[in-house]
Amino acid sequence: MRALLVVLALLLGLFLIQPSWPLLQAEAQGAALSVRGQVANGTAGGPVPANIQVVLHAFRQGAGQIATYRTLSGPAGEFQFNDVAADAGSTYALTMEYLTVTYSVLASATDLAQPLEVVVYETTRDAAVVRVERQALLITDINAREQDIGAVEFVRLVNPSDRTLLPDLSSSSISFLRFPLPPGARELDVRSDLTGGQIIPIGTGFAVTAPVLPGGHDLNYAFRFPYQGVAVSYRQSLLQGAAVYQVLIPQRLPPVQVTGLESRPLLDLDGTTYRVWEARGVAPGQGPTVEIAGLPQPTVWDRTARTLTSQKTWQWFIPSAFAAFLAVLLIYSLVKSPGRLAAAAPGAGGRQELVQAIAFLDDRFERGELAEAQYRQERGRLKSQILAAAEQQEGAT
Repeated sequence: MRALLVVLALLLGLFLIQPSWPLLQAEAQGAALSVRGQVANGTAGGPVPANIQVVLHAFRQGAGQIATYRTLSGPAGEFQFNDVAADAGSTYALTMEYLTVTYSVLASATDLAQPLEVVVYETTRDAAVVRVERQALLITDINAREQDIGAVEFVRLVNPSDRTLLPDLSSSSISFLRFPLPPGARELDVRSDLTGGQIIPIGTGFAVTAPVLPGGHDLNYAFRFPYQGVAVSYRQSLLQGAAVYQVLIPQRLPPVQVTGLESRPLLDLDGTTYRVWEARGVAPGQGPTVEIAGLPQPTVWDRTARTLTSQKTWQWFIPSAFAAFLAVLLIYSLVKSPGRLAAAAPGAGGRQELVQAIAFLDDRFERGELAEAQYRQERGRLKSQILAAAEQQEGAT
């Protein structure tokens, strides 16, 4: 199922950029072909991927039909599908799973006449193999009345090694990607060409647990964050480092300034002019302290309107008798149902909560808030709980 979701995501992007493809009738089938190919190991010294299931999916735009063919790779990684319907209106996706990572290749009907190749890789748990070529913080809007800022962060990742980074949340090392956010950030929306894994919130940002294949990848995330006064600042801790880190602000926005970075010449992108600040050669785990100064302030009317419409103002008008009644009900429920309170206590959740706890613990250790002995002990305890939950789940199935 995971491989099929990967393929569907790839094809959706392909259809969106090629709207001129003709719609064919469902019965318009081409001649049957024998499709041959090879599974190769892209890791130096890696074993031949033999006896591994290879799946060929056939998609036809507009017809809503999917044909699936399966075979196994041979001793030398070779494979062959027989009686594959070659249709000029269809797109084909070759997928396979190797060491729990899904690899995919898209092909057209004309490509089927030539041998297809799928390259797989051995895995590594070392997140240091992934680098950041460029990271840019783009300020999209500044709302003076609400005193918050909209932003999008663009990240160009590259894995120059010949191994796929496979995150491991149960190990003692930090083997997944993490990205910081300003204090109070909300409305996070992460988009990436990385497939699989999860987006996990941590204390100062979020983590991505998707495998990172060799080559280049793009990740971007939009969010909003608040400010008070005329400036806001936070440390942009870049755990993977960055060859280039930039802040871009459109000239149409109020004339704010960015300190902590070097000012660069104006940049024109798609008809919009941006002011640019940047830093180069940021080492892993380091990062500049970005300060955005000269922020616009709300007017007197804006402040009054916010006060009148704020939740705190309306809460102040709630009758005290009603609040006391709710408090009595709460105390009564706690006294009568202690077991229910224990069931909701932190740490009694499932594997997802344990994963988040490990990510948060790693983040605290990285910021120097925990001694190494305490960090190792607590992480070992959480890891044991994850493994126990996994064994319990396997036993139940």
